[in-house]
Amino acid sequence: IYGENSSCAGRALRNIIIVQAADLIKDRANLKGFYRKSCVGSELVDWLLEHCPFVQCRSMAIGVWQLLLDMGILSSVDQHLYFQDTYVFYQFSSDECSYLYCEFEREEEWQNGVRLLLQLVPLIPSRAGICE
Repeated sequence: IYGENSSCAGRALRNIIIVQAADLIKDRANLKGFYRKSCVGSELVDWLLEHCPFVQCRSMAIGVWQLLLDMGILSSVDQHLYFQDTYVFYQFSSDECSYLYCEFEREEEWQNGVRLLLQLVPLIPSRAGICE
């Protein structure tokens, strides 16, 4: 249901995290197992809030990460269907964009990709008014 542009935007966000926030991606362990190259949900939310001034609240950031989860660009190590803003582990897919020209891949353009993703975040009642 997501177009090529939104997939490119999601992969561009993943790529910028890998390059600019490599310290968020670590081998991690919990009672359930050991997970290579994993991120923590709450840290991904924090990073997006810090680096995208137009992402104004945690709810907006969660919506963006949920889209990446839905697209398969991000996956929950515990197979959660919904992105959680907690100490839950996530891993990025390694698939690359097959589109010949991706407008979001340039380092200064990834934030425009986030803007596009924000337009796709469904306006559900539980999110209405949370950013006030």
